This record gives sequence, structure tokens and C-alpha cells, in this order.
Amino acid sequence: MLDFARENPVGLAVAIGLHLLLVVVVIVGLPSLPTRPTVSRPPVQATIVDEKETAEARQRREAERQAEERRQREAAEAEARRIREAQEAERQRQQELEQQRQAAAKARQEEVERQARIAAEQEAREERLAQERREAEERRRGEEARKERERQALEAQRKAEEEARLRAEAEAKAEAERQAAEARRRAEAAAKAEAERRAAEAALQDEIAAEERAMAARSSPAFAQWIGSIQNKVQRSWLRPPSAGAGLNCEVRVGIIPGGEVVSVQITRCNGDEVVRRSIEAAVMKASPLPNPPSGVPFERVITFVFIPED
Repeated sequence: MLDFARENPVGLAVAIGLHLLLVVVVIVGLPSLPTRPTVSRPPVQATIVDEKETAEARQRREAERQAEERRQREAAEAEARRIREAQEAERQRQQELEQQRQAAAKARQEEVERQARIAAEQEAREERLAQERREAEERRRGEEARKERERQALEAQRKAEEEARLRAEAEAKAEAERQAAEARRRAEAAAKAEAERRAAEAALQDEIAAEERAMAARSSPAFAQWIGSIQNKVQRSWLRPPSAGAGLNCEVRVGIIPGGEVVSVQITRCNGDEVVRRSIEAAVMKASPLPNPPSGVPFERVITFVFIPED
């Protein structure tokens, strides 16, 4: 808005003037329409005025006055809408100009970055060519030195070939030993991996067997008796809140340690409100320590039971 005022001071002044004129017209009201001049007419013989016709004339004039005021109000409102639309169009134009400026700036920045990349690539290319020329020169000098040595010492060359043969044999022997050692290492690693696989498989079988035993224990009457004793103790410790309605059914997950001491309580499912949930959690904590499992039932650190109080 401030940018529009700085860039269009004349337009802003005209808009403010039109708004002020509209306010004055609405507050003060339009001047009454001029009445028609009285036209002298020749005297008539009638001496009685029809009061009904006079009232109708006043109603027509009032209707004409209201219609004129309504027309002027509508014209003022239309002018105000035109001003608002012009301001919105100018705002959109300024927004488009700003977007164009930003796009141009982005394009300039991208061009600068592109030129920088081109320059960097050119510099890298020149450096690579220079490095290749240096390496070629070094190879040429090395080749000349090698030929010169060959010309000067044939015997030294034969000796060097013999030493190279011996080195090759030593390297071949060392490579064979290395490959043999690598084969032994791979065999040992495979044997170790097989032993670990068998151990993991045995552990998995033990875990499955233990889980099967635990599932069998959970389905036993002794386990059901243990859970029932826990439910009864929790229900005896429960203080029924007023909001606990009939048909209450809540699933409770309890964490315990050996000895039956409760370490955590969680209501996983419940058709009661928050007050009921807190009352059940308090009952479980109050019932701690919970009964220990009977003989033959393995201890479980986390148990789940359904809390259904008697209605």
C-alpha cells in the first residue's frame, strides 16, 4: 500500500476525495428536489378540493424523492466499487511487476552462475591439458633415457632381465601362498558362519518351544485361576466412581516383577470415561503386590486381563 501511495500520489488523492464525498452524501443526505413552480390558472368554479387526490400527489412526490435518493446512493456505491476495483487492479499490477523483477533477478543470478561454471570448466580443462602435456614430456624423457641405457650397457640389461625373472618367480610363489592363505581363510569363515547359523537355528527352535510351552500354560486352568485371582483382588480394591455405568468392560495391561509388585498399568481398551480409567489404574496399584502364579504356571512380567465389575 505504501509503494502504491509513493508511485501514484495523484490517484491516491482522487480516491480519498471520492471516499470523503461519498461519506458526506450518506451523512448529510441529498438536497431535496426543487418543487415545480406554481402555474397560475384561471379560476375554476369548483370550491371543494378532493383530499384523496392531494394525498396521492404527496405520496407520488415522496416516492419520487426516495427513488432519487436511492438512485444517488446506488451511483455513489457504484463509484466506490469502481474505486476499489481500480485499487485492486493497481495492487495486482504492482504484484505482477514485483514478480517480473524477481524473475529477472533470478535469471541474472542463474546466468552469472552459468558463466562461473563455464569458466571453472574451462580452467579445469586447461589444467588437465597442461597435466597431460607434462606427463607426455616425462614419458618421452623416460623413453630416451631407457634407450640410452640399453645402448650403453647390454650386459647390465641381461642382468636386469635375470633379476626380473627371479623377482617374478618370487612374486608368483608369494601370490600362490597368498591365495592358499585366502582359501584357508574363506574356508574357516564359511565354517564359522555355518556354526553360527546352526547355533541361531537351535536358539530359534528353543525360543519357539518356549513360546509353545508358554502358550500351553496360558491356556491351562491354573493360568486362568491365577488371572481370576488377580481380577478379584483388583475388583476388591476398586472404588466405583459415579460415572461408571452398567456393562463396564475394560482391558488392562499390567507390568509386574517377581513377587507380584506392580510396576506399570495401561488401559488398552475401555468403554468407560477418563475418571473410570483412572479409578481402575488406582485399583491395580492399590492391589499390589498381586497374587503369584500357582505351581506349574511360568511367571510373566506382563499380563493382560479384562476388568468387568459386578453391576
